[in-house]
Amino acid sequence: MAVTDYLAVAHRTSPYLTVYERSGTTLTKLSNPATLPPDDGNGVSWDSTGTYLAVAHATSPYVTVYERDGTTFTKLSDPATLPPKAGNGVSWDSTGTYLAVAHATSPYLTVYERDGTTLTKLSDPATLPPNDGNGVSWDSTGTYLAVAHAISPYLTVYERSGSTLTKLSDPATLPASDGAGVSWDSTGTYLAVAHGISPYLTVYERSGSTLTKLSDPATLPASDGAGVSWDSTGTYLAVAHGISPYLTVYERSGTTLTKLSDPATLPPDDGAGVSFSGLLNVAPNAPTLTSPAGGVFVEVANPIRFSWTFDDNDPGDSQSAADLRYRLVGASTWTTVAGAAAVNQFYDLPGGTLVDGSSYEWQVRTYDAQGVVGPYSTSETFVGATAPGAPTITDPIVGGTVSSATSVVAWSTPDQDAYQLRTVADLAGAPDTGTVYVDTGTVESPSARSRSVTFSTTGRFEHVQLRVRDDGLWSPWASNRAEVSYTPPAVPTIDTLTGDPAGATITVAWTHPAPTGSQPTVVQTRVERDPPLPTADGTADVVAAGPFVDRTVGSGVEHAYRVVAVGSNSTETASTWSS
Repeated sequence: MAVTDYLAVAHRTSPYLTVYERSGTTLTKLSNPATLPPDDGNGVSWDSTGTYLAVAHATSPYVTVYERDGTTFTKLSDPATLPPKAGNGVSWDSTGTYLAVAHATSPYLTVYERDGTTLTKLSDPATLPPNDGNGVSWDSTGTYLAVAHAISPYLTVYERSGSTLTKLSDPATLPASDGAGVSWDSTGTYLAVAHGISPYLTVYERSGSTLTKLSDPATLPASDGAGVSWDSTGTYLAVAHGISPYLTVYERSGTTLTKLSDPATLPPDDGAGVSFSGLLNVAPNAPTLTSPAGGVFVEVANPIRFSWTFDDNDPGDSQSAADLRYRLVGASTWTTVAGAAAVNQFYDLPGGTLVDGSSYEWQVRTYDAQGVVGPYSTSETFVGATAPGAPTITDPIVGGTVSSATSVVAWSTPDQDAYQLRTVADLAGAPDTGTVYVDTGTVESPSARSRSVTFSTTGRFEHVQLRVRDDGLWSPWASNRAEVSYTPPAVPTIDTLTGDPAGATITVAWTHPAPTGSQPTVVQTRVERDPPLPTADGTADVVAAGPFVDRTVGSGVEHAYRVVAVGSNSTETASTWSS
């Protein structure tokens, strides 16, 4: 969706209104409206969507309002109650509901409320500006209305509550002379006033209802300031004035204003009013749904968090509200949660709302900061489910003993499509999951109910933990504490190393002492050599009694050997090296 920015200038020679299309710092003039203002243009303002453009001018009806369609401007019917004299300044509030006109005869300020294309005059403020209103501007919230006028204090600021305007205290430092134009920046922090005596421009910073004057720009407007406007980001400030180039544009960095190069095509005469349209607000794009997505299983007994990402082509726009809707896959009607979120890009659906075993689809639409709603997203799907209970570990039992270095862990559970098994340290009788000895990770298996596990260190307590997954949801961990306690075989001894130079072999013979006490029977012997044997692991496995004949002896190389006894409980003991 393309985003366009326009700059409108009111001036004192026909066509009285010039509209530019802006790209960066380049301004290109558009065709004039079919119906022009009837006389000198003195002030101009866009509504917040860039749809309505109001021009204040010198002869009746004193204010002209256009509706924009693309680059075409069509004049609307005049308000039933007109300003009483020449319109000098005009401003829409941030919602496009209230239109304020500053003019030359008491009450010096007329405020309209818009309903569709109809403008109805509100009651005048209790305290009026003291003289001719020349410029007027609403802040970004539509709370503060500033009026530039001809007699000191040259600037009057009102606070709006509903349709009532109440005057605030004057700034400590006033503009230098008659206020001619006034504009709030997009945040309502900076208020700029154009006036008739140097420095021709006064900029205030607002804190609450207090306005403090900033330092003047290094390069001032060329003459008396007549109109002033901030762009929608509060970065650019345009001033219309009485001597060529008739328009001066500043770029703001912090509280410093730096003049930009003049447009290639200048207004034809004295600049009297100026207004950036701001970025024309477009509806948000459909949001991106992030979770739950992709048909995942979701626990329906617990709250379900639906989350999404707001998407809008308008720079800096944000979500102000969102609607969520969901339904059973294949159903014809939706359940809608209107206003499911404000600025948060998530919504927590209460647990127990959805049904176990049912497939659902859901969508979201969002509203931007100005309340414009976008389209619903495409659907994401998920399946309502109930998490399985923890499995039962049947071996080792709680308080049992692991008597073998390699032991089988067994469990029971009604259903599973995967499992995860781990052993962790013991901390005063409780599992210490910060120290994990063995972890299988997720093992996809609906049928397994046992797994061989290595317990590499004897003489300590470990916690055997297991969880199962069913219908995509994990159970809680089951945990059994057991003592790892096993005895390795007796230490073997190498009896002889017999070399055969003619056959280029070395025969290794050894003895396994008879088991005593709890020592296991030796069921296998592993022979290790330095340098390693030319096997995959550099060793050779032989029956317990041996001997082993090494037929890969290297000429002129010293060889050392040791034997490793493997017990019936999978424990091991190694002899010393012999050469």
